[in-house]
Amino acid sequence: MAGMLGLSARAWSADKPSAAHVSPAKPWQLYRSESFTLKWREREFLIGIARPLDIEPDLPLMLRGYKPVPIYVTDANENFPIVAATCRQMQWGGEVPPCVVVGIDYLDADLAMKEDWRRRELTPTAQPRGLAGKSKLPSGMAAEFRSFIVDTVRPIIEQRFDVDRERSMLIGHSFGGLFTLDTMLNRPEAFGNYLALSPSLWWDQELVLRSFKDKLAAGTVFKSRAVALAGEQEERISPPETHMTSNTLEFGRLVADNRRSFPNGAWVSVLPRTTHHTIVASGVAQGMRYLIAPDERRSETF
Repeated sequence: MAGMLGLSARAWSADKPSAAHVSPAKPWQLYRSESFTLKWREREFLIGIARPLDIEPDLPLMLRGYKPVPIYVTDANENFPIVAATCRQMQWGGEVPPCVVVGIDYLDADLAMKEDWRRRELTPTAQPRGLAGKSKLPSGMAAEFRSFIVDTVRPIIEQRFDVDRERSMLIGHSFGGLFTLDTMLNRPEAFGNYLALSPSLWWDQELVLRSFKDKLAAGTVFKSRAVALAGEQEERISPPETHMTSNTLEFGRLVADNRRSFPNGAWVSVLPRTTHHTIVASGVAQGMRYLIAPDERRSETF
C-alpha cells in the first residue's frame, strides 16, 4: 500500500509526530468559563462560572429578551461541566433561555472524596438513624452550607451578572438531591426552581420525605417549581434499604395528592433504563425543559 501511494515506510514513520513535539499537559479549560476560590469554615471551595452563549443573529431558534437564569450546582467536580454543556446545547436549540451556571465544590477534590466531606455539608442531621447512622463520618451541616451558598456565593454572582433571580435554580444529585429537596423544604424562597436527581431520601429514616408529609398536611404551599427524578434501575445496584426509586415515587404520590400546594408546578418521575450513575445528563435536560423552558416550548409529561 505504501508503494501504491508513493511513500516509503521510512518516510511515513518520519512524518509522524513524536512525543518531543507534544507540549506539557495543562488543565482542560471549559469554554467561556472562569473560577475563583472561597474559604468557608476550614474548607476551601472552588467556584466555577460558565457563561451563556451569545445570541447568534442568524439563528432564530435561540430565545431573545431573557435575562440569564442563574443555576447553582453542587458536586461541581462531576456535575458542573455536564450542566454547563447541557445548558448551552439547549440554549442553542431554543429550548431554554441563557443560563449562568455556577459550580460549587471543594478545591482539594481528592481529599474531599477520600474523607467524604460532602456527607457533612449535604446532609441535614448530625446523628442520623437507620442506615445512615452506621457510619462514623461527620454529617448534618446542610443548613450552614445552604447559608454559604445563598448568603455568600449568590451575592457575588448577582453583583457580577444581571441575572433573573426569580428563576434561579438549585441542582443536586444523590446527597446533592437530598440537599436540594431539604433546601426547598426549609428555605423554599431561596431559589425559584429545584432539580433533585436521584435524591438520597433514605437519609435518617426518610427524614426529608416525612417532613414534606408533615408540612403538606399542615397546608404549606411551595411556590417554587420542582422536579425530582430517579432512575428505573437504581434499586438493582443500591442497598435495598435505600429504596432510591421507591422513595422518589413516594414523593411523587405526595405531589400528586397535594397539587394545590405546588401552584407553579412540580414533576416527579422515574426515567427508564437509567441508573444512579447515568441519570445526570438526561435528568438535567428533562428537568430544565420542565422548569425554565417558555410555556410554548415546554414538553410536559403529565
